[in-house]
Amino acid sequence: MDKAAQTLNERLERLERENSRIKRSARLMKIAMALSLVLCVATFSIPGATGAPALKVLSAQQINLVNAGGRVLASLAPTSDGNVLTFFDSVGRKTMTCGDNANESFAGCVTWDNNNVIPGNGIVRTTFGESNPNLGPISGFGVSVLDGTGKVRTGFGTTYDLASNDIFAVDSDGSSTGIGVFHATKFTGFFTNDSNGVTREFGGLSFDAAISEDINEIALLDPTVRQCLRALGFKRKAAGGNGRPGRRLTRRLRHLRPE
Repeated sequence: MDKAAQTLNERLERLERENSRIKRSARLMKIAMALSLVLCVATFSIPGATGAPALKVLSAQQINLVNAGGRVLASLAPTSDGNVLTFFDSVGRKTMTCGDNANESFAGCVTWDNNNVIPGNGIVRTTFGESNPNLGPISGFGVSVLDGTGKVRTGFGTTYDLASNDIFAVDSDGSSTGIGVFHATKFTGFFTNDSNGVTREFGGLSFDAAISEDINEIALLDPTVRQCLRALGFKRKAAGGNGRPGRRLTRRLRHLRPE
């Protein structure tokens, strides 16, 4: 009986020693894993600090920039607005997006209302970028400002083919005015349109094919686009006192009555 008890005690002591060894091994394994994790974080957080190469490609469907409290300040992701970088105010409402729109007809930046910057209904209020002539009603390069109903009120830019460059302003009733260079009509100057989009006044430098030179021209028109007043200024060759061709400025003023 004493011998059996002694054998049992020896087995218990052996099991306790084995259990202690296993516990020590487990602690060492946890420490090693923790050190490995810290090493990996340091390697990717500080490229080159351990001699490891920098991370060259990061693939993700969305990348968020957050503050210390975890609130999203900006997000790079495909959304209903397109493939864009979106910025948010302090309550999570978008203020600006930059990128390609959903149908790839516009590339640039737009700002929105209905946020802490500008109140409104959540529509675009300014645009800056370029638009495709094949997919949108407006094409070219430039900047525009829109009112709370989505109507363009002012802007500047150039057409897609670079044929026209202008700065313009539009009233709430649709009347507009501007100044620019219009290669299609060979005119450089200002214009004023009524609320129906009809030009009622213009002035500037235009090319007159009849005399093959530029003329200074100012005109007032009635709603049917018939001229009421037109003033022209151009250069005409004349014989000088010494017999050599001279240049003098001739002005013509014509008052036209509507028919």
